[in-house]
Amino acid sequence: MWIGTTQGVYRFNGSKIKKYALPAPLRQGTHYIRRIQGDDQNRTWVFTTKGVSYHEKGQDSLRTLLYRRRGVKASTLLADGDEVIIPTTDTLLTYSKDLSLTKTLPLKSSGTYIFELLRYDTRHYLALTSRWELKIIDKYTGELSSAPFLQTTNIYYLYRDSEESYWISYYGKGVKRYDQTGRLLAEYHTGNSALSNDIVLDIEEWDKSIWLATDGGGVNVIYPETGEVEVLSTQTNRDFPANSVACLLRSDNHMWIGMVREGVLGVEKGFITTYTTSVPNQPSGLSEKCPLHLWEDTDGTIWIGTDGGGINRFDPDTEQFTHYPRTFGEKIVSICPLTESTLLVSSFSKGLYLFDKKTGDYRRFVFPDRSIEEKLVGSGSPINLRVNSKKEIELYGSSVYRYLPSEHRMESIFVNLKPLNTSWVYIGDHRSNPLFHDRSKVFRYNMSTKQFEMVFYEKDNQIMAADLDSSGILWIAGPNGVSRIHPDNGQKEDIKLPDGNDVITSLIADRDEVIWMGSLGVVYAYDSKKNHFIIYSEMDGVLPNDFLSKPILETADGNIYMGGSEGLLRINKPLRPSTGLQLAAPVLQEVFLDGAAVAVAPSLELRVPHHFSSLDIHVQLKGADVFRKRIFRFRIKGLNDEYIETAQPFLSLHTLSPGDYRITTQCTQNDGSWSEESVLLDFEVMPPWWKQIWFIALCIGAGILLLVTLIHTHNRRMKHKLQEEERKIYKEKVRALININHELRTPLTLIYSPLKQLLNSRRIPREQQIKVQSAFKQARQMKNIIDMILNMRKMEVEENILRMSSTALNDWIRAILDDFREEFSMREITLGFEPDENIEEMYFDRNQCEIIINNLLTNAYKFSEEHSTVTVSTHLEEEGKYIRIAVKDEGAGLREEEIGHLFTRFYQGQHNIQGSGIGLSYAKQLVEMHGGSIGAKNNEEKGACFFFTLPYRRETTHIKSVPQAYLNTVAPPEDNSPVKVYNKSDNQEKFHSILIVEDDRDLCNYLICHLQSVFKEVYEAHDGMEALPIIASRTPQLVLSDVRMPRMNGFELCRYIKQKPELNYIPVILLTSCVDDAGMEEAFKLGAEAYVTKPFDMDLLLIQIQNILKNQKIVKKHYAAIDMPEEGQELTPADEHLIIQLNRIINENIGNGELDVNFMARQMGMSRASLYNKTKRVLKTGINEYITKCRLEHACQLLKTTRLSISDVAERCGFRHPRNFSTLFKNTFGESPSQYRRKD
Repeated sequence: MWIGTTQGVYRFNGSKIKKYALPAPLRQGTHYIRRIQGDDQNRTWVFTTKGVSYHEKGQDSLRTLLYRRRGVKASTLLADGDEVIIPTTDTLLTYSKDLSLTKTLPLKSSGTYIFELLRYDTRHYLALTSRWELKIIDKYTGELSSAPFLQTTNIYYLYRDSEESYWISYYGKGVKRYDQTGRLLAEYHTGNSALSNDIVLDIEEWDKSIWLATDGGGVNVIYPETGEVEVLSTQTNRDFPANSVACLLRSDNHMWIGMVREGVLGVEKGFITTYTTSVPNQPSGLSEKCPLHLWEDTDGTIWIGTDGGGINRFDPDTEQFTHYPRTFGEKIVSICPLTESTLLVSSFSKGLYLFDKKTGDYRRFVFPDRSIEEKLVGSGSPINLRVNSKKEIELYGSSVYRYLPSEHRMESIFVNLKPLNTSWVYIGDHRSNPLFHDRSKVFRYNMSTKQFEMVFYEKDNQIMAADLDSSGILWIAGPNGVSRIHPDNGQKEDIKLPDGNDVITSLIADRDEVIWMGSLGVVYAYDSKKNHFIIYSEMDGVLPNDFLSKPILETADGNIYMGGSEGLLRINKPLRPSTGLQLAAPVLQEVFLDGAAVAVAPSLELRVPHHFSSLDIHVQLKGADVFRKRIFRFRIKGLNDEYIETAQPFLSLHTLSPGDYRITTQCTQNDGSWSEESVLLDFEVMPPWWKQIWFIALCIGAGILLLVTLIHTHNRRMKHKLQEEERKIYKEKVRALININHELRTPLTLIYSPLKQLLNSRRIPREQQIKVQSAFKQARQMKNIIDMILNMRKMEVEENILRMSSTALNDWIRAILDDFREEFSMREITLGFEPDENIEEMYFDRNQCEIIINNLLTNAYKFSEEHSTVTVSTHLEEEGKYIRIAVKDEGAGLREEEIGHLFTRFYQGQHNIQGSGIGLSYAKQLVEMHGGSIGAKNNEEKGACFFFTLPYRRETTHIKSVPQAYLNTVAPPEDNSPVKVYNKSDNQEKFHSILIVEDDRDLCNYLICHLQSVFKEVYEAHDGMEALPIIASRTPQLVLSDVRMPRMNGFELCRYIKQKPELNYIPVILLTSCVDDAGMEEAFKLGAEAYVTKPFDMDLLLIQIQNILKNQKIVKKHYAAIDMPEEGQELTPADEHLIIQLNRIINENIGNGELDVNFMARQMGMSRASLYNKTKRVLKTGINEYITKCRLEHACQLLKTTRLSISDVAERCGFRHPRNFSTLFKNTFGESPSQYRRKD
């Protein structure tokens, strides 16, 4: 809050007032402040008679606004979004949000000085000039015209309300209200309304009412909807200090009133009133400020006993007090009714008196027994009075008596509790038993036993106040705070006040179970149902007051009265706001670094040097009363998570280590709760230069550079050593490889040559010829691989000379293709040839080029699908300089990332087709020796195309290769083949069926040939995907699968079988050419029964297969011991699996009485109908009959082998009733269980 006075400019930030000196040019001769205004950029503008100054956040002083190097003289401004319009003499100055002058508008009228400037419409301003006239200003041309109002002269003030109405103050003639068009809506002056003064100096709007500051008439409040006028002045409100008001300011929930001499007054709508003392016999206040006792009459009148002011009468409707002079000087400590017109009152140290409510007559009460009066009055203890349920009056002083008005008799009340203090205070009735307290104890009088009983007592504890709520809970205030106690069991619960206060001197519980607690200048309202506090202070009408415990009262209309040393507090509950409390939100106000204000970015971020000595962060409250006492809580994230609590709205920091910090803040609300935690400021304490990132980065960079240099030097040396070692190792590897190949040539020759001779002799039977032909083919392939390796080695160590000869290329290729046609036709692959007839005879090495074409055709054969086409083509290119030979298939095609590696030695793509990885690499070497090139690409539709080019040489030439290390590349595709089933029946006993999954057809045929003698049915598939439908439809007894296959390999197939409940009983044997522990481990983890490496001995494989199936048969016999289908009945493996699973479940649950069809269906994971149909088909009986049969056979075993009683045997076999068991046993076996046991 900024305040302008004749002494200068002051600012209140919620905790202290600071004076701001005007800039030197503005404070010469006078400090008169015309106006203080704010704009949309949170600047504060101060207008003086000497010029204009402003204050910005981050500044600690006022700055002068200059125009053409001279101070600007003005009386007001108009904030228009990001712009500020300041009217000076004959000119409107427009400033941007950064206070740069953006526009000047000369007014087309000389000597025009503007006091007020408002928006009128989109093109015009409404101005009040120094001639007290209203003018319309064109914001584009500067032309002035008369305003459309009836009277536009003698105007002192101009205001526009939220309804777009204009309120105009005419000096000495009240105010008028106009609409936008100039139509008069209303007129208020002392002659036609309750307006108290016609001189209106300022106008403000608050909550649909118009507030007028008058010169001598206080503040007048106009309610435009009704036309009523309310006056706030010394005559109408005891709290109003004076009647001369200078200005008004509305802020959140308050109206601030600037008095001419009495400072600033804050007005807030409230429901709490404090009544203090007044001049004797004046109805505005008490005759003495401290009430001692309160009593409500039947008509709602409040009778008040004061400390030295006698008796007062208070009318709640008119808020008027009546004093009774005859009682002046009396300290009235207690009041109770005696008759309808008479009160019995207790005067401290004087005794009892009678008071006439109508006449005010005050006379001494005559005790029936003079000795009782002397005893009570002479003790010096106050006498408290209470009317009990029998209309008797009880007196609690140094002794306790009961007065019977009808008999005018006193009787002593026996007190069985010792010791009790004097002057008991009545708390209330708990279950018809009255409760009292003295200075240390709470006790009750038991109406049934006529005895006093202790309710609560704590040694060394003092009771300052107590009350009973409507639920029967006792509330006690002591030196250490407030507690609630259950009178039935004495259980105590301490209540912690929200602001940490523990001194409560008065409390009263209302009918809504809200506990009102009085402390020094503060009242707490505690909602015991919601466990919720609200704090009321001076801004709510609670004046500084030391509340007393006895003068408390809840009236019939629900109002609460609490007396204290400084007056009587009234809480008008019907006026208490039912809506939520106004929430206070602390926000950043300003920041001081080393005592100087600093500007903070809108993002609330700040950088602080490491050597700072102090950082002060001030907050202000939005939407709340700044004068209310609050507790603020700050947390410094980045330092710790602890809260710093303070009663001051600022945080001071002195030393922090470099780093990022975030300050969050909260403040207490009116109910004592904490506001939402909000971010106040993010700031970074900068490290010293030697710890900053740039310096650290420089050091790290230098260190890295040095380290890289050292590593590079070391790596270069190590690389040189490794290269030398690699050369040595490479030579040794090559020598070993060549030696191995040489060693293989001799045994291979002894295999290859006899096989060739056998085939050529044609003396072997037709049945054996297929096997020999397959073996010869594989031996020839091994011979070709060994020849390639040796030739590559030869090319690396010595010259290789091409033997060029003239050959008709197309005819030569046809001859090669004819050798492959039979092999291709076995897989129903069409082998086509598309020659370029323009190609004539040319020179090339026929042997070497045959190797190239053979490798490409072999590759196409591997990756082609059945019923597809492989096409070989030739044509001339590059104007007849080269011929191009291409082999195109319709296989799976090439992966883009593999094309670059196809011709690299030993490279194999990501597929499951076996190969050495040498053929394409060797072909590349031979092509390049001819001076050509080789490559591969994907076809547009399907498959891949491998091609190579040769120079179209028409003349012979001599070519030899230079020895070098050849490093080239290799590629993949896929293969599919249909399923074939081989049946061979003979008379010897065989296993049921086997599925062979092998992509190598020769090996597959070999396995089929040998396994037909062991299995009745042999199924064939060439990859895992092809095997799945066969497994599902045929359910083979065993699966024999290769590991490396296209589409789905052996591991994936095994996983699929073992994860399917209906298939996981099928044994799986995996064949592999990879001899490694990891593959074997994975196979057995997946559940494979065997893992056989190639090459394998067929006899040993047969033995393994027979052992696996025989062991499976043994397990079946174990679980099928109870019953199996008849001999000769053909069972599929699925049927056998069903019987085994069925018998296993029955054996494991034979003693379970719940074992029935439903139980079996749940255990086997199938429907009841499906289970019944399957068992009926396989076992030729129903499931229940089968279970009963199994139970009876188990009973036979128990009767033979144990000495269990018949009932125990029946129970262990799942029969619930022994009698039924005996009957069923006899019907089945023809004798009772006892006879069966004796016979055995």
